[in-house]
Amino acid sequence: MTRAPRLMLIVEAADVADRHGVIAAALAAGVDTIQLRDRRTAGGPMLTAALALRTLTRDHGAALVVNDRIDVALAAGADGVHLPAASFPIAVARQLLGPDAWIGRSTHAAAEAATAAAEGADYVVLGPIFATPSKRTFGAPLGLA
Repeated sequence: MTRAPRLMLIVEAADVADRHGVIAAALAAGVDTIQLRDRRTAGGPMLTAALALRTLTRDHGAALVVNDRIDVALAAGADGVHLPAASFPIAVARQLLGPDAWIGRSTHAAAEAATAAAEGADYVVLGPIFATPSKRTFGAPLGLA
């Protein structure tokens, strides 16, 4: 892995307009990457949100990644994509986005994280660390140890 966010804020498309000030404050406080993650929003509104975030992140010297929407990432000039575990192969994303794009991968076990790194992910996110209703299908939380 060659590039990795230090502190990432994950937002949905609706958050961009509703919480613009909060997002800007988070960037000013040290968030270095914003991930636009929204599985329910259509392409047009996602692009609108991504373009607004692109302006904010550039103003603060931060990166923008779009979750699982390579098309939106390209159209918005995002720094890259964050791929869920069952999404596009990393090599396909790299081919579409180019060598300078950030490509992250969600993983749910240490072996998956190692595989994603070997496949060329710039960073991986490992979880769930704590119990959460949305991640029950991945088994018991991994914990901090």
